[in-house]
Amino acid sequence: MGALLAFATFWAAPAAARRTTDLGYRYDQVWTAAVRLVRVDYGFTVTERDQELGFVMFDYIESGRTYGGSIEVLRTADALGRDRVRVVVVIQGQPEYVERMIMDRLERKLRGDYGAPPRAEPQPPAAPTPTPDSASAPEAPADGAAPDA
Repeated sequence: MGALLAFATFWAAPAAARRTTDLGYRYDQVWTAAVRLVRVDYGFTVTERDQELGFVMFDYIESGRTYGGSIEVLRTADALGRDRVRVVVVIQGQPEYVERMIMDRLERKLRGDYGAPPRAEPQPPAAPTPTPDSASAPEAPADGAAPDA
């Protein structure tokens, strides 16, 4: 009976979905586009925002109901140390496709306003480092004869 009650409690809890993506645009470009998307394009009320901390909170309105929404814009780097911007969209009480729709629209807005993101420059391959064994071993003569000892 206890397991059934625990399952029912878990099943009734609302999902905490979020949509995350990394973008190759500059931080200020993503920040500006996110605020304009929420305030101008969607016409939602911005309840709080902080560019330094990288968040915009707003009221998402769907079918006459209001849901809390947020977009986080975070400075980050990729595996090669190049600057990237991570964007996280959360709309409380809404299915994941709503967050995906907002993220997709933000990416389209960025492409429309700034063009394609700058291409990542390929990194040259690292030079092999000699191992202690290979540095001290004598090289074999080209004719295949044994090296002089």
